[in-house]
Amino acid sequence: MSLVYFSNVRCSFPHLAEPFKSQKFPGSPPMFSMDIIDIDPNHPQIKEFMTQYSQLAFQAWKEHAGPVMQSIQGDKRARCFGMGPEKVNEQTFKQLEGYGQGVWINAKNKNRPQMIRADGNQSSNDMEALELARKIYGGCRVNVALKPWVRTGNRGVSCDLVAVQFAGDDTAFGEGAVDASGMFGAVAGAAAPAPSFLQPAGFGSNPMPLPPFMSAQ
Repeated sequence: MSLVYFSNVRCSFPHLAEPFKSQKFPGSPPMFSMDIIDIDPNHPQIKEFMTQYSQLAFQAWKEHAGPVMQSIQGDKRARCFGMGPEKVNEQTFKQLEGYGQGVWINAKNKNRPQMIRADGNQSSNDMEALELARKIYGGCRVNVALKPWVRTGNRGVSCDLVAVQFAGDDTAFGEGAVDASGMFGAVAGAAAPAPSFLQPAGFGSNPMPLPPFMSAQ
């Protein structure tokens, strides 16, 4: 199956600098992951994604593909996609910020996905990949390459996060970083900062229809 490419979509819960360890599933390994969110159900790449999923389902379950897919659609834990209103805070039951009425897709990788520079080329080393990963925050826009696949053992559909590129800033989710430096004073006896000429250079710079729950939108 070919990759599915999404351009200029918002992301949520990006874990690209460090892999994320799920508390809900303690037996699962840490994974690099992110959600892409609030995508129009009629977006061409959503249709391409669902087409690939359908083809994979028919290959895996043949004449049973239809009932299996219906079962997967009815269980949020069995699928890597859904509609925005499904995503709610488990304590407040309020919908999560930014998910809207569109489609979300969760993608993961046990290894850090390819981090793509602004020039379209892949990062050349681990340090650069980490720097690019840290640039991506919840709410920003990204370009991503994904690969859907089906799980035959526990019957589900998952998605590999293959490559990510920062596409632009947008409103960050939550309060963002809080500057608390104004609450602190100098520590008695602390060494004075080094003269500027001792600072290192650059220091301090910056083929089936959509599932029923989707087609009803």
